[in-house]
Amino acid sequence: QAQSNLATLVGTVKDSSGGVVPKAAVLARSMGTGVVRSTTSDADGDYIPIPLRWFQKETLACTATRKVDRWGRGMGKTQAGVSEELHLALTRKKLEIMIVCPQQTQAELWYMEILNQIENSPKLAGILAQQKQSPYYFLRFNNGSIIKIFTAGSGSGKKGGSTRGQNPRRIRLDEQDFLAEADYDAIMPLFRRFKELTFHGSSTPTGLRGMYYNMCQKFDEYREFFHPITDHPDWTEDKRETYILEAKTMDRFIHEFLAEFGDPTSGVFKAYFVDKAMMFH
Repeated sequence: QAQSNLATLVGTVKDSSGGVVPKAAVLARSMGTGVVRSTTSDADGDYIPIPLRWFQKETLACTATRKVDRWGRGMGKTQAGVSEELHLALTRKKLEIMIVCPQQTQAELWYMEILNQIENSPKLAGILAQQKQSPYYFLRFNNGSIIKIFTAGSGSGKKGGSTRGQNPRRIRLDEQDFLAEADYDAIMPLFRRFKELTFHGSSTPTGLRGMYYNMCQKFDEYREFFHPITDHPDWTEDKRETYILEAKTMDRFIHEFLAEFGDPTSGVFKAYFVDKAMMFH
């Protein structure tokens, strides 16, 4: 069962005796949307890849050195990111990649998804030279490349300290609009230290006017990819009300599903509604 909207599926179909099964039907069902997609295995039993969504192809094919994704919820941000970072680690020797997530659960998801792609693809068997989970998630590949996955320091009470002292040549920020200012204080100096450093960030907007907003809207050196839930191939207008109910408020629907920044905020509440709440009635 596939658990994201990214249409990348790797692995081998085998029978009960361990033999490969060519031309087997493979169904992938999204746990989030219920959408089922199908493919078949080839002569060696390997899954024939399901074509990527057009918006995933767009961002993965872009060769810009600094990219930022503004995608709605359910568009496959994490899975697309896992595919890209794993590809870069395996096709470049001695590349150090630093992935930063605002929460431990997200860092763990990245680690498990990378392992899942490796373990379910016979062609990737034996590529790991070392792996560990403490003090951060760490994967070293046979070609000398490294992936380190951190929980944001400010989220762990270290005020950005968890990423200090690192020497990456590539940075990936997941759900970066949920990172705190202290996290950026530790991360941004790396761009000055390593001129060749490449970057890819992604998030659904919170409405804040912080670093993520500036990367998307103000900083010319970043290439933005904006895709609301309405860009998803399975979107239909009759789903709008369902997503609004899921979001619980129209404000959250605008941010999380339509990927819009909305009105300027000083937190998670619109300034307009805060001002109205403070008025005498």
